[in-house]
Amino acid sequence: MSDPRTIPMPFDDFTALKRSISKWMIQAMTATAFCIPPLCLQAQEPAAHNTHAAAPDKSRCYESFTYANALMRAENAYVRRRYTTVIEILKPIYENIQCIDDTNAVIEIDLLLGVAYFEQQNRALADTFFLNVLRSDPEHIVGSVITLPETSARRLEELRAEHADELNALRAQIAPNTVIESLYVLVEKEHHQYWLNFLPFGAGQFQMHKTAWGAIYASTQLAGIGLSIAGGLMVEYYRGDNHTYTARNRARAINWRTAQIVGLSVVAASYIAGVIHSLCIYEPETLIIHSPTQTRPDIAAAPFILPDGAGFLYSSTF
Repeated sequence: MSDPRTIPMPFDDFTALKRSISKWMIQAMTATAFCIPPLCLQAQEPAAHNTHAAAPDKSRCYESFTYANALMRAENAYVRRRYTTVIEILKPIYENIQCIDDTNAVIEIDLLLGVAYFEQQNRALADTFFLNVLRSDPEHIVGSVITLPETSARRLEELRAEHADELNALRAQIAPNTVIESLYVLVEKEHHQYWLNFLPFGAGQFQMHKTAWGAIYASTQLAGIGLSIAGGLMVEYYRGDNHTYTARNRARAINWRTAQIVGLSVVAASYIAGVIHSLCIYEPETLIIHSPTQTRPDIAAAPFILPDGAGFLYSSTF
């Protein structure tokens, strides 16, 4: 057996132990981000990250680290607009963001935190998270990951325009042989009238750009009207000037009167079905997204314009 006195001890006596503990506490209170597991002595706002920088340090990542359940709870809180809860849930996850390999999950966390801080009027910190999203994916499409409030979506596009040079450099870094060009996408907000749903000839369907359905209802109603008119004319034709029927003409007149009734029934059935269908597909507003173009669209006639610096133009038509 070895001599117990030869075993190296971290602290020679109790005084040394107290001195070391005091040293640790001083470091924890003065350092910008110093944590003693399992407690962190000083809270710190999340810092920016860049997925295109050097590989993140995962030396402090543990196999037991999970984020899926926390992200799901944050999504539920986000839908209910409980932004304080979103921050409380995701802040601990963000402190270990380097341990998450799923880029889409990282982008979603950035978006959730960005919107949460933005809606709480912390614009500077919100911009940090929104820029993280754009730096991770310069081609990020607003609404492709989560639905953003209009104000947050507008701010994200403003940041895209303000940091266009930086994002273009990232695009060139990702794909060096790619030629970067500016494209404009015109998005029109179309307002729909509720009373149009009760008009015949597929007016409600045409309003919602359901052209095929509108054509079906319009054609069947026109065909029914045509058949009804033809039936009425033929009945009068066989009645003659004397307003009397021969035995043969009476049978023919009865057949045409039946056709007249069928035509009116088709019109009524098609109208009722068209109204019900149009009410089912009705939306007060829809967005019409035009094809991208390198030429800046003429929006002089559009009375409401949202940010256009990033190539996204929002107009409203009435």
